[in-house]
Amino acid sequence: MSSSDSARDDRTDTAHGRDARTADTADTARREPRASRRKDLVWLAAIVGLALVVRVVYVLQMRSSPLFDAPQMDAKYHVDWALAFARGEDFQPGPFFRAPLYPWFLGGCFELFGPNLLVPRLVQAAFGALTVALVWAIGRRTYGTFVARLAALGAAVSWVLVFYDGELLLESLATPLGLAALWLFLVARDTGRALHFALAGLSLGLAAITRPNVLLVAVVLAGLWLVIERAHLGRTIRALAIAAFATALPILPITLYNGLVGKDWVLISSQAGVNLWIGNNPSSDGVSAIVPGTRADWWGGYHDAIALAEAAAGRELAPSEVSSHYTQRALGFWRDDPAAAFALFVRKLRLFWADWEIGNNEEPRFLARRYAPISRFLPYSFGVVGALACIGLFASRPRRAWPLVVFVAVYSLGVVAFFVCSRYRAPLVPLFLVFAARGVEWTVATARAGLWIRLLGGAAVAAGSLAISWLPPRGLATDDANGHLVVGNAELAAGRVARALEHFTAALDIDPQNWIARRQFAFALRANGDVLGATREYQSVLAAHPDDAQALGDLADLELGRGDRAAAETYALELLRRAPHDSRADYTLGRIRYAERRLDEALGHFERALEKDPQSFIAAYSLGMVRLDAGDSARALIALERALATSQAAAAPSFELDAWRRVIGLYVANGDLQTARQRLQAARARFPDAVELAALESSLR
Repeated sequence: MSSSDSARDDRTDTAHGRDARTADTADTARREPRASRRKDLVWLAAIVGLALVVRVVYVLQMRSSPLFDAPQMDAKYHVDWALAFARGEDFQPGPFFRAPLYPWFLGGCFELFGPNLLVPRLVQAAFGALTVALVWAIGRRTYGTFVARLAALGAAVSWVLVFYDGELLLESLATPLGLAALWLFLVARDTGRALHFALAGLSLGLAAITRPNVLLVAVVLAGLWLVIERAHLGRTIRALAIAAFATALPILPITLYNGLVGKDWVLISSQAGVNLWIGNNPSSDGVSAIVPGTRADWWGGYHDAIALAEAAAGRELAPSEVSSHYTQRALGFWRDDPAAAFALFVRKLRLFWADWEIGNNEEPRFLARRYAPISRFLPYSFGVVGALACIGLFASRPRRAWPLVVFVAVYSLGVVAFFVCSRYRAPLVPLFLVFAARGVEWTVATARAGLWIRLLGGAAVAAGSLAISWLPPRGLATDDANGHLVVGNAELAAGRVARALEHFTAALDIDPQNWIARRQFAFALRANGDVLGATREYQSVLAAHPDDAQALGDLADLELGRGDRAAAETYALELLRRAPHDSRADYTLGRIRYAERRLDEALGHFERALEKDPQSFIAAYSLGMVRLDAGDSARALIALERALATSQAAAAPSFELDAWRRVIGLYVANGDLQTARQRLQAARARFPDAVELAALESSLR
């Protein structure tokens, strides 16, 4: 093959204008393409097969990770949503907060194979192999066979791509869908066929209901293509109209569901504004995915963000209004302090190009190296790939490569506009590998041709890229502290407190200033029965971060458990002052007033706690208990039924069982034996071995 894309393009153009050859020459020409195609298919099959084997081995090895069967944060959110989908239940009221296609895929796996977390990961290994095939197809159509093979091989063994194909995160689905849309657009551009434009649009629509920000790439691509093809404007508009119609097909049902069922006209999902504020506020570091002033856990942060927006507005807000609120705050940050906002933007650009895989809810390098030995033998350095990709861009001819350049540029800016982490960058890695392969091809060809001045220009571009990659901005953690924190959280969630303490201790040995690790260490100490140690560590957290709502709430609960109501009230009032949206302050104050037998005040606090967090089982349960104590059995029954209907009921099984027992008893006391039996049946399904329920069952026969 030619070592130069320009030579190949010129040769192709010339071939179209040649006269007919002799019969022998024609026969030879026909045989050579067939042989070439067979060779290409063999290469493709071998590389895709390698990709699949590597990913399956990786998934099987990762079963030793505590996160494999106990996913955390975003992965757990996806699994919980998928389980609800498989049961035919609603997961979250209102319009979709996140794009739904990936949780639906998980739900489909659960419905077919049961709640087995191995099966979807193995299916995702096949998605990863498809990604490799698409890298080959894009590379071949844009630059030729050599680039296709080298880029596909790089994608097959890239440990970062292998890692995300094994995670219960949407990148494993969003990446091949985005690449499919791009490849089909390249095909449609060359063929002009309506079918190809329709397929490109359909792939784009599916990608959008997995990761909506890909729509911005499509808009820019379409606009530029209109400019490029302005000489054939009518034909181009018709082609784009076909693609737009096909894109809308997967999106329209989501929008209709949001408007008609969710009662809020959101195009796909409502989280964009919150994420924009996370990455564009005065306290943002460009990587942390926490709304300022909210809890660090998934649901706590979600509800706190809504409560903060509603407190600012002075009324209840629809999800689209919450998103708009945070969008306006982010834009206000740029308007009020443009220097700080721009400095943060530059920092995020540097973070995006850093030769480090920045974890969000996961810690890629730590987890892959620790639990999957195969990953230690898989080559990938973003710094090296990025430098070679810059050479490839430097050497590219715009006529063939401009859609790839636009896709990478717009998608990258879309990531940097919010906040930066490895999994947001991962869908671009396949295209970086295509450009990197082109960079290798160009470098070899230029060196062979002795074009040293051009080679020096490419080297300068690569050196600049490496300088940015290998010199990341200050404050970027490139050690194992966060890895130990992530694993410690998983061990803690699984009830293995001793192992969790080991990991939190290791995290703090590496980085004593990691206040989240210290807070989790305090939580684990408390779970291990070391109340004094937990109190000491929480106080250390507050010394560095006096506004940490989690530490204030836990300290209030600890002090109340020790019987020190005064100290508990002090912490609760401080929490109420710093985080008025946090329901735990009112819940703790309600417990204190209940212990003091000030029932009216206790009722008021528990009611306010429920207003702030309608899914708080313990607040609803406590409200029911106080009403029972006050002799108001009718409203006690309402409160206890509300407690049982919350999503948090299963997190406190002993209190949940007591709530079931009291609800059934209240129906019996009211003479409603039919409802009592129905509720008893539901309780027995939840607690089949409970002695208390067996006794109730005997009395109701």
